Amino acid sequence: MLSAHKHGLQHAYWIGITPASGHTAVKTSLVVTVLLALLTTAGCDVLASASGPDVETSALLDFKSGLRNPAGPLSTGPRAWTGTVCSTPDASAWTGVACSDGHVTAISLYSLGLSGTLPPSWSNLQEVTLLNLGRNLLTGTLPASWASMSRLQFLTVNENKLTGMLPASWCNMTDLRSIDLNSNVLTGALPSAWSGLSQLTWLTLFSNKHTGTLPLAWGSLSNLQHLTLHENLLSGPLPDSWGSMASLQILSLHKNGLAGSLPEAWSGMQSLLACWTSSNQLWGPLPSSWASMPHLAFLNVSENALTGVLPPWSGSPLQGFDASYNKLTGLLPQEWAQMPLQILNLSDNLLTGTLPAEWLASGSLLADNVYHLDLSNNRLHGSVPTVMGGNFMAGSSNSEWAASAVLSPMIDGYGLCGTVPNNTNITTRDMRSLTGSQPWRPCPAETGLWLKPTVVLALSIGAVLALLLAGIAGLIVWRRKERRPFVAPELTRSGALKLGRASDGNVKFLLDSAGQPVLLGKGTSSEVYKARWHGDIVVAAKVLQSEDLGEAEAFEQESMILENLHYLHLVAHFDHAFHDGKMLIVMELMEGGDLRVCIRSDTGLPRKTGWYQNGRYIALGIARGLMFLHSKGIAWGACRASNVLLDHTGTVAKIADYGQKEIMGVLVPDLKAAQVETLHSASMGSAAADIHGFGRVLWQIITGDTDAWTEAKMRVPRVPDECPQEIMNLYLACTSAEAYKRPSAKQVMTVVELSLLAIPGARKAKTKLASDQIWDSASAKMG
Repeated sequence: MLSAHKHGLQHAYWIGITPASGHTAVKTSLVVTVLLALLTTAGCDVLASASGPDVETSALLDFKSGLRNPAGPLSTGPRAWTGTVCSTPDASAWTGVACSDGHVTAISLYSLGLSGTLPPSWSNLQEVTLLNLGRNLLTGTLPASWASMSRLQFLTVNENKLTGMLPASWCNMTDLRSIDLNSNVLTGALPSAWSGLSQLTWLTLFSNKHTGTLPLAWGSLSNLQHLTLHENLLSGPLPDSWGSMASLQILSLHKNGLAGSLPEAWSGMQSLLACWTSSNQLWGPLPSSWASMPHLAFLNVSENALTGVLPPWSGSPLQGFDASYNKLTGLLPQEWAQMPLQILNLSDNLLTGTLPAEWLASGSLLADNVYHLDLSNNRLHGSVPTVMGGNFMAGSSNSEWAASAVLSPMIDGYGLCGTVPNNTNITTRDMRSLTGSQPWRPCPAETGLWLKPTVVLALSIGAVLALLLAGIAGLIVWRRKERRPFVAPELTRSGALKLGRASDGNVKFLLDSAGQPVLLGKGTSSEVYKARWHGDIVVAAKVLQSEDLGEAEAFEQESMILENLHYLHLVAHFDHAFHDGKMLIVMELMEGGDLRVCIRSDTGLPRKTGWYQNGRYIALGIARGLMFLHSKGIAWGACRASNVLLDHTGTVAKIADYGQKEIMGVLVPDLKAAQVETLHSASMGSAAADIHGFGRVLWQIITGDTDAWTEAKMRVPRVPDECPQEIMNLYLACTSAEAYKRPSAKQVMTVVELSLLAIPGARKAKTKLASDQIWDSASAKMG
């Protein structure tokens, strides 16, 4: 019966289309309408459509004729459409339309103020792979007939005024990689049939009015990486089946009406980086199994009704955790002492006890990692330990507090007791309580300090330490103990590698199908090749030219230092050699390529490196890497997008080409044996230059423009469309013409961290961590 409906629909729907001088008359009978609705709800069936230059021209002119303002306030696009699309004489008239082999392959009419509806006749555009109508004033519904656009890969119709339901029949578009329909007025349930979109990696439906439950069938979307459903009207439980989304990296369910418990089965999301389930009606305990999620860095479960105690979560990689405004009870887990948490908000719960002693030990949570801790409105007690003031960035006396950490989150002085630590990095809401050597009131010996409901513990307790690459670092150390003498490769006059001698050493250069070394990149004085190190580790081998003996000695000493720098956001240096005027550096291989190329490849597509997409995670990685280098007294010296490398997911950024020629006067064979103060050799000028470079890279991430940044040609990023206000402010501060007004690397990292905890895709940051107020305070301090 359904098959008969299907064939009848195809005949009845397309029989009324007559190409005629650039117009299409679409006649749809009541029977066709009923059949179309039946198809929309029945699931996936193959649809057929006509195609060809005349049909495609008619479909586009059909859209033009339906526009109420074809020019748009800023547009010269559809107004100029005339003649035959994809024909040589008329090609220039079809702005916003791309062709290949005589067919329309892409349409981009983004942010032109167009007012009209989406034409069902665009189902005739059979070769279109990209369709971008975002940020217009389009109304009406999403055409179910578009299901026949089987080659469509990228669909963006966000920030319009569309209504109606998501067509279930779109499951026919099996090539779809990205769907962005956020910020419309779409209603109805999420279609279970979309589970058939097996290639889908990006789905953003936030800020609509979708209702119903989360589809169980979506658990089969094995390639989905980014799913944002926040600010809808969804209800029901969190499906256990979603734990099968092995590729999911970003999940946002904030501000719906979801109920039930957090599923233990979601620990199967082995690629998850960030998850927001805040502002729902969830109850029950925090799942202990979530500690096994190897990449989960940010988790926000605030504003729910969660109960029970905080789980041990030993080994969890969490860096930001917000569980405020719940009903959690019990003690603070001592096991959290070794977690890499940098932002922790447990305010407004029912927690009891004191700060665990393990949290205060050297190398643990409060002594070295956390720089924002909010435990207010609980039932905690005890005194403020002086160890919290022990980080190396702090001033030497109380009078330096305000100047040493203007961006650090705060500790409210009201109600605190005991002696103020001399060596600290804490700022306060009431600076009068932290001037000179003024102590807090004495602590009653028998009771200690009670943290009153008005007290906010937000402690800036040190810069972020290196997140050791445990597996690879351990392997490297083991390899170093047993490695054989390195045999450097020879280069011919043409620069081609001779592999004979290298094949006897511990580096083997990989060959392509033509028998030539695999060249990854080339600079003015260097080439980077793909190779194997010690037989089984695939690496990048950078070969540089040098005939200067003194330069070779400096290279040797600098390389020894860099090979002992292990940090998540630095490209690791594994080995080095100097032979016959050639220097070789064996480095970590980053499969995602460099940031500049990635930003350029975004052109014309729904951007993946924009701030609200992967860009903020990239910026965070750069900021962390820069913070780590500066904390060791090493200037980057080459802060540009081409020196930022990405992993295969495009979300983890690492700094490359750091430290070379920038480690001034510090030549030690083992960084671990060196005192931290001896490494503080990066001058204020070079550090400030790094911050300016970060600002330029940040601008490229936000705007998508990789051309040379200059004061004359740069445009101000659009707020909030391209980035939140605090990131705009950060960009302006970093690129200040006066170096002393630029923030420190620590301040940069803090702003990016706090902004990241805002809801993904939101037009304005909505975090209880108050990054706006922190930034305002910082701006005032920096003048």
